[in-house]
Amino acid sequence: MTRTHESIEAGLERFAALLGDHSQLREELGSSGLVFFGGDPPRHDPAEALLAARRHLEWFLFERHSPSVFGSPAEHLLEAWLVESPSDLGERGEVLLKSFVSIFEVGEALPEVGCWLKDVAGFGNYVLSFPMGDGRLRTGDLLVGRLFPVADGMHFASSAAAIFRSPQLAEALEQDLERIRSKTPGKVLRLSQQGLEQMFWGSGHRPQSQDPVGDLRSFLKSPAGLSDHRVESILAHLKSSPFDPQALIQGAGDVLGAVLDELAFETDIDLEVARKHLVLAWQELTRSQEHAPEIDAHLTKTDAGSCDPAEAVARFDAGRVAGQELDALFNDLERDLGLASGAEDEGDQDSPAPDFPGVVGAMIEEHRWETQRDHGPEAHAQLDSLALLAEFAAPIGVFEEMDASDLLRFLSFWVHERKALESAQHARDLLGALASFCSWVQEAHEHPLLDEFGPTLERLKESLPRIVELNQALPPQELSADDPRGRLYEVQADTQGHYSNLRDRNGESHAAKAEIALTNRLRAGDRIHGWIDLEGNLTIRRCYPPEAAGLIPDSSS
Repeated sequence: MTRTHESIEAGLERFAALLGDHSQLREELGSSGLVFFGGDPPRHDPAEALLAARRHLEWFLFERHSPSVFGSPAEHLLEAWLVESPSDLGERGEVLLKSFVSIFEVGEALPEVGCWLKDVAGFGNYVLSFPMGDGRLRTGDLLVGRLFPVADGMHFASSAAAIFRSPQLAEALEQDLERIRSKTPGKVLRLSQQGLEQMFWGSGHRPQSQDPVGDLRSFLKSPAGLSDHRVESILAHLKSSPFDPQALIQGAGDVLGAVLDELAFETDIDLEVARKHLVLAWQELTRSQEHAPEIDAHLTKTDAGSCDPAEAVARFDAGRVAGQELDALFNDLERDLGLASGAEDEGDQDSPAPDFPGVVGAMIEEHRWETQRDHGPEAHAQLDSLALLAEFAAPIGVFEEMDASDLLRFLSFWVHERKALESAQHARDLLGALASFCSWVQEAHEHPLLDEFGPTLERLKESLPRIVELNQALPPQELSADDPRGRLYEVQADTQGHYSNLRDRNGESHAAKAEIALTNRLRAGDRIHGWIDLEGNLTIRRCYPPEAAGLIPDSSS
């Protein structure tokens, strides 16, 4: 064992000792095992139990956000650790604090040095130094675990990292990554130590719930604090996307990742606990969908109460082009979508409104058609951007349930996370189209969207185009919305209106340095999601308009 490798071990032991002296962190370390392992830690094999405990310690120190110290335990304990830290672990413990985990494919050997490693989740290549590369590794093996960056571009592997020699596993992993990147080209996947633990070791086995969907509902309502409408919208998102049980990586470029992004922005809940509930519920929803009884073949879609909204709108358009009578076409459209009104419904006025995903898109098509009829093709084209709202609101099954909070989430969060707006002008076009739609909905359908959301729309005319341009100016980052390093901050400004510092959700101020070209565009009240390193440098992953404060719990604004 080399001296530097011994220093890494000593440095980790020093951190572990400091954890033991800190009552709150000591308690958190003990209770966090259930989250890390997904149940009880492994105990049947003493040697494996020790390695698993080491992986748990690394995750707890360097990746887990501690609610008691408002950051990672390693950062909080750093000053005390430096008093007795090994001298060859870099300035302020960089060898430990800049360590990272991933899945690495072993490449060619480097004589008297070690071997090359390729990060299969990212795009990096690293030199692995002995002793880990001392003959046990073969070209094509997978090394899973943590790397510590030491001097001269070399890396040491954690003593708890594992070697997997399985062509079938490597092939399955490659298929997973290709599937993810086909949806999000060029995406760098950042893996967590906890994710690797459950992906490759599966050491913990929490008893399976009899009602995972019900458990998710309860979790999203409390402690997440989401409304019934938001909870059902999330369930609809999961149900509409098939769960791939063969996928090694869940939550990257799929519906689960999108839901976690929203929860990271809107709530303070533990995202790893949320991930577990979501995965179990997603599996159950897909399973129930596969075994759902088929509708009697003698029942038409209209008899069943509704049909696919896209098909209904297509039939409506075909009839309009053919010159059929409009009132009859609208009646058919309403009946197809389960919205039929009039004499046939008079005896059933107390029955609940029918629920069918896609109703918002159908209403948008109706508004666009009327606009073209009354004002011509050019006015119709100005509403093209409403296709984004139809995509966002696809899970909403009752149109009247879409309210100002949904529109705020759409404009303050959704369009930015999906990079749906290409320019400031695109943002202005969307705001104009949305104002037109809200006005039409209020006038034609007596749903007060304009009264509820009109003032916010006016404020967004300044902030939304600016935020879109700012996000486009950000350099590409590996940070994802549910990355444990990321935090949500509110921008603070000085008396001249210029960026001064950041305030977190707990009201604490943070001095952070970023590129002047970026900070010059920020305004007081803007929200950013990013990461402040030990030197006070700010990495901005995404920016949001100040109106996003309405989505954030316990916001101080």
